[in-house]
Amino acid sequence: MYLLKRWFIEPNAFVKAEYAYARRQSAGKPAMRARLFFLLIFLNIKYRLLRRPQPVPKPYTKAAESVLSHKIPPRAIADILNNYGTVSFDIFDTLIIRPLDKPSDLFYLLEYRLGAENFAKHRRAAEVVLYERYGVYNISDIYRVVGRHYHWTEDEKNAAAEMEFAIEMSLCRANEYVRSIYERCLAAGKTIVAVSDSYFPGDMLAKLLSHCGYNDISHIYASCDCSCDKRHGLYDYYLKNAVITDNNAEIPTRSLLRRENDTAHFGDDRDADLLSANVSYLFAVQRDSAADFGYRFRAANMSRLVNSAYRGVVNARLHAGASALTPAYEYGYVCGGLPIYGFCEHLKREARQRGTDHILFLSRDGRIIKDVFDKYFSGENGPQSHYAYWSRAAYLGCDRADMSEGRLRSFAANQPHLTMNELLCAVGLPELRIQNSSSDLPQTLITERNIADVADVFRENRDVIKALKKSHRDSALAYYQKLFGASARRVLIVDVGWRGESSLGLRGLLLESMPNLSEVSVEVMALRGAFLNERGCVLPAAVGQINGYMFAPDKNRADARHSSRGGTVLVNDALFEMFTGSADEAMCLGFTENGEPVFGEPDSGGSETTAQIHCGIKDFCADYDGFFAEYPFLRGISGQDAYQPFRTVSAELRYFKRLFGDFPTTPVYGASETLRELFRRSGL
Repeated sequence: MYLLKRWFIEPNAFVKAEYAYARRQSAGKPAMRARLFFLLIFLNIKYRLLRRPQPVPKPYTKAAESVLSHKIPPRAIADILNNYGTVSFDIFDTLIIRPLDKPSDLFYLLEYRLGAENFAKHRRAAEVVLYERYGVYNISDIYRVVGRHYHWTEDEKNAAAEMEFAIEMSLCRANEYVRSIYERCLAAGKTIVAVSDSYFPGDMLAKLLSHCGYNDISHIYASCDCSCDKRHGLYDYYLKNAVITDNNAEIPTRSLLRRENDTAHFGDDRDADLLSANVSYLFAVQRDSAADFGYRFRAANMSRLVNSAYRGVVNARLHAGASALTPAYEYGYVCGGLPIYGFCEHLKREARQRGTDHILFLSRDGRIIKDVFDKYFSGENGPQSHYAYWSRAAYLGCDRADMSEGRLRSFAANQPHLTMNELLCAVGLPELRIQNSSSDLPQTLITERNIADVADVFRENRDVIKALKKSHRDSALAYYQKLFGASARRVLIVDVGWRGESSLGLRGLLLESMPNLSEVSVEVMALRGAFLNERGCVLPAAVGQINGYMFAPDKNRADARHSSRGGTVLVNDALFEMFTGSADEAMCLGFTENGEPVFGEPDSGGSETTAQIHCGIKDFCADYDGFFAEYPFLRGISGQDAYQPFRTVSAELRYFKRLFGDFPTTPVYGASETLRELFRRSGL
């Protein structure tokens, strides 16, 4: 079985993942188990001989993904293990977990810290050489081989080995699911030991386990200390040297353990922790690692190290937690955390390059972005951040342009149940007294049939509208002068997207009326279709004014096309704005003469779901920053990488229909509608 795994399963990640999933599905089904050999042949032909592309990952659509790894609660496994006097645990991917998809990706972090070129390559090669020559090796053996490439002294080899262990310590965390089992076994008075195939010796593993909160392990059996691994005698060594406590007497006997079945083992690897343990007459329980549970659901098409870090962090949270999570929390953690964390790092970099002294996070989408930015990216000498009230309605109430019939048609298409009075609020002109008209137009729904009549109303009241808009501009300026005063020189406006119309409108207003400002720029998470000429290129007038992080007409065009593919523009916008929406906060409709914001009615419903989504986003940012804050190549997430988790989920609309169908969308104009109603209206 070991040779089968080494030659036909391990070399290809796609074969390994699909075969592991098939084995899990076949558990307890002998008829299906017989087909696994033929499946393995088929997978090797598909991915290794024919070199078929990677299968497209899809989200789990039936419930929260974490439910898959929590079908069996920890107490059920603990009850089984507590039937035995001694319980042994595997260490890596069982007792402790690392936030990397592949453990060997840690070597890139070490390469950065050491400053040694191609270190990760030589570090991996050293293990291959030692395994083929000796089978079992320790950390000192590894660095004797690695040190030859760099002509290191003994002190330099030891320092590099210590640095690797230090990074390992900084990344490792307790697997909360397994810790719950461990604590229940301890409470039942069981003897706990750890058994691991590891090049770290027992004393180093003891420090690592203690760092993760495991302080009551009686003994650690490491393969490098025992000169054998799990497949070649480590369990026999453990049983031969195990010590059982019975009536306060220590009984070092192998036969007692075997004859009375007084020991059990728990681990994540089917071959090393289950089959090899059974060969040594140990009762064993195997649970897949977090990486195995989450592999087929994680986004692909990302740069290698960011992908590894993202997968590792997400899989650890979803599948190594003490309990299952809610779908809303998972949506925020899995899809919203990476783009918002990456966007905040992008803002920090842009603000430093531009010499920005004030950043304006526009309501309401800017609330969660500002919270993350202030916590992880502001710094002592960074720009001042402000939560600024603004909206499309506030912008349209100040805009100098007339309300054309084309813009009105856009309103009617985007929001089908819009009356004339609702339209007036949506365009920031609630003072316009259209209700005094003798016609019934103010309470009539706006449609294609009466859009021309609505446009006539705006034309007839052009002078009144012009005076109102001038008053609105003065009120808005009074608000922003109070917000950041006359000391500001360079201002950065932050919004979620999509065309940047209202953000650019605010930029123009500030530059026109505040002479102390030397530069006002706009950064949005995504920019779609703004300021294009007939060739689809950004016009020179827009260059330097607005920039999209994840995609824009001049970058990441494949993601831009995906976001605006036929019939799904409004849907994609609504799904992404679930990350940044704020159901408890009403829309800003404008400002009073004294510069105080005026609000509309708060959105109805969705506040609990939104709060859970935001909680997931914040927890992802906390986890990711806690692990990788000192590695700039992992903090600087490209816009293309940041978009991939959302792109993966948004391609599977069943995920939203089943889990978030009743979620109310943020109204662009007028009343909101649920996602299910939006899908139906969009023909999806």
